[in-house]
Amino acid sequence: MEQDTQWLYQLLADVQLEKFYLRVRDGLNITRIEHFAYVKEGDLEHIGISKPQRRLWDALKRYKTSRNWRSGVPKGPSGRAPDGSGGGEHNLDGGSRALPSLIQDCELVLGERLGSGSFGVVKKGEWHTPTGRVLPVAVKSLRSSMSRHAETLTDFLQEVTSMQSLDHPHIIRLYGVVLTQPLKMQVTELAPLGSLYDTLRSRQYEYPLARLWLFACQIAAGMDYLETRRFIHRDLAARNVLLASKDMVKIGDFGLMRGLSHDADHYIMSAHRRIPFACAPESLRVGSFSHASDVWMYGVTLWEMFTYCEEPWFGLSGRQILWRVEREGERLEKPPDSPQELYAVMRKCWACEPAERPDFARLIAMVTEPMEVQAGREFSEARKLALAPGDLVTVVEHLEHTEWRGQNQRTLNVGWFPPCVIMPPIPPSVPPVAVAAANPAPNPASNFISAPVKGSLHHAAHGDVHVDRSWGSPDNLESSSSWRQAREKEGSNLIKMSALGRPAAPAMAARSVVMQQDVRRFSEASVLPPPRPPPPNFKRANWKPQRRPTVHPIPGAVWPPPPPPPAGGANLVKMAQLARSTPQLDEHVDGKERLREREKVMEAVHGVTIEEAHGALQRNEWNPLRAEQQLKMEQLYSLSLCSREDCLRILSRYQWNLQLASRY
Repeated sequence: MEQDTQWLYQLLADVQLEKFYLRVRDGLNITRIEHFAYVKEGDLEHIGISKPQRRLWDALKRYKTSRNWRSGVPKGPSGRAPDGSGGGEHNLDGGSRALPSLIQDCELVLGERLGSGSFGVVKKGEWHTPTGRVLPVAVKSLRSSMSRHAETLTDFLQEVTSMQSLDHPHIIRLYGVVLTQPLKMQVTELAPLGSLYDTLRSRQYEYPLARLWLFACQIAAGMDYLETRRFIHRDLAARNVLLASKDMVKIGDFGLMRGLSHDADHYIMSAHRRIPFACAPESLRVGSFSHASDVWMYGVTLWEMFTYCEEPWFGLSGRQILWRVEREGERLEKPPDSPQELYAVMRKCWACEPAERPDFARLIAMVTEPMEVQAGREFSEARKLALAPGDLVTVVEHLEHTEWRGQNQRTLNVGWFPPCVIMPPIPPSVPPVAVAAANPAPNPASNFISAPVKGSLHHAAHGDVHVDRSWGSPDNLESSSSWRQAREKEGSNLIKMSALGRPAAPAMAARSVVMQQDVRRFSEASVLPPPRPPPPNFKRANWKPQRRPTVHPIPGAVWPPPPPPPAGGANLVKMAQLARSTPQLDEHVDGKERLREREKVMEAVHGVTIEEAHGALQRNEWNPLRAEQQLKMEQLYSLSLCSREDCLRILSRYQWNLQLASRY
C-alpha cells in the first residue's frame, strides 16, 4: 500500500469499504481528499459502490471536519523514531505505524492475566513510552522453562519477524519486543473486548447477526492482506479473532504463521507438531498448509460465529474428521441462524480440492451486506417473530411462497414472519409521489399484496397511510370492463356449485393428493385442509342404502347394540353428521402435528436423522420431551464407555445438556 494514499484506505476501512480501495484509487484516480469533490454517484455505481454510498459521504464529512485533516496526509515511518517519538500524536493510535522497537522491561507495568497456552502467558499491561505516553498493551511472555529451548525461541522470533511487517486495520499490531534474560516478551496492541470466542459464548442467541456479517467481511479483508503478502496464518479460528471495539475485529495469534517464497505455493509442517482439528483435509493428511487451507479454516470460523462458537466436529479425532470429510463427503451442517447466502460461501470454502476453493479476494466480493427489511406494520403471533412498525429485520431465510425467517434488530429475537408485513422498497430513481399520482398500474408494492381470488375481487387500487405506497384510483373500478367480460365468460357461481354433488374427476383427485403431500409450510396457522366431502343430494327421493357384506358373528363375542335411530326425521338431525370431523381431516391435522413434533426433536438433538427422530417419537407415544431425552442418552452412550444407567444419571445431573454431559 502506498504511503500517500494510506489515508484513503483508512477512510474506506472505517465504513467497511476497504475492498474498494484499488477501484477508488486507480479507477477514479483519487489520491487527495479534494478529488472527491469531482466524484458523482454514477461514478461510485460504476465501480460497484451503490448501496453504501451514504456511509461513504458521511465518512468524508467526518474526515473533513476532524481537527487534523488540514495538516495533510500522515507522515510515513521515515519521519519518526523507532520508539514512536518523532511521528506526532497519531503514530501509535492510527494512520501509519512505526517499526517495532526494542522495549525495556522497566517500561512495562503488567496487570491481570488474559490467557495462557503451552508456551507462555498473555497479560494485560501498560507501556510507558519514552515520550511519556501510556498505551494499553497485551504482553505475551514465554515461560522461563520454555525460553531455554532453541525450537521455542526460534518460533518466538519467527512470529516477531512476521508481525513486524504487517500493517492492516484488521490485524493486531506489534509495538515491540523485550529480549531481556530470561524472559522473552512481545508487546502488541490490546483488544479491550477480548476474543470473539468468549464474547459469543457468553451471549448465545443474543448477538446481532448483521454485526457477525460485518465481522465476516473484516476477517476476509485481513486474510486477503496476508494472502497478498504471501503469509499463511494456519490457525484462523474464532478464539484468535479479537474485538478491538464493538464493531471491529482484528486477527491475532501469529505463532503458527509462515511466509511462502515466490517459488512455493504451500508449506509442509514438521511431523511432530500439533495440528488444529478444524484444518483442511490436506493439512490433516500430510501437514500441507497453503492459502487454500486458510480459506477452509475461514469457512469453519464463519460456522463458529453463527453457532455462537460451538465446537466443530465435537467429540471426533483428527482421523475420524478426515474420514468423514474425504471418504463420506460430510460437511458441517448449516447453523440455524446463518443466512442461506453465507452458508453457501462456507460450502465453497470446504471444497475437497484446494484449487476449487475461492481466494480471499473473491470471498470479499461474495460476503456482501446482509439482506435487511423494515416492518411496515405490527405483527404478533404465537411462536412467530414479533415486529413493531419500523423495526429493522436481518433476513436469514427468504424462500419464495413461504414465510421468511429473520432477526429483529431491536429485540435480537429470531423467528418466522410473513413477508407481507415488511415495507416494500421504492426505487430511488423514480419519485414516489409521481408514481402514485400518474401511474395507475401497480408499483413494486404490489408484489407484497396478496393476489385477488379469481372471479371474486378486482384489485384496481391500493390505499395506504403512506402516500408513496398507494397506487391506482377507485374511479377506475366501474370504467374498466375487461374484468367484467372475464367474469361473464366464467359463468355464474350457482352453475359452478351444481357440480358439487357429482363425484370428483380423477385429475382433481390426483391434484388433491399432491397438495396434501406438499411439505412446504406457508404458516403454522394456515395450512390448506383436504377437500370437503360433497353434500348429500336430498332431491333423490328413491335413494336406497348400499348393501353391505354379511358379517358372520364370532361365537362367544359380545357385540354392542346398534345405536338407536334419532327421534324424528328432521333434516337438521341428519345433517348434524356432516358437522363432525372427517377421518381424512383428522389424519391431516395429526400428520401436521407429528411433523412439527419431529422437527422440534431434530432441532433439540444435534445430528439425528429424520428416521431416528420419527422412531423415537413412536416409541415414546409422540412425547417430544421423552423422545429428545432418549436420543440424547443413546448419543452419550455411543460416545462414552458408561452404561445406559450412568448416562441417564449424568444427563440428569447436567439438565440434559448433551454438550456438558459429554465432557463428564
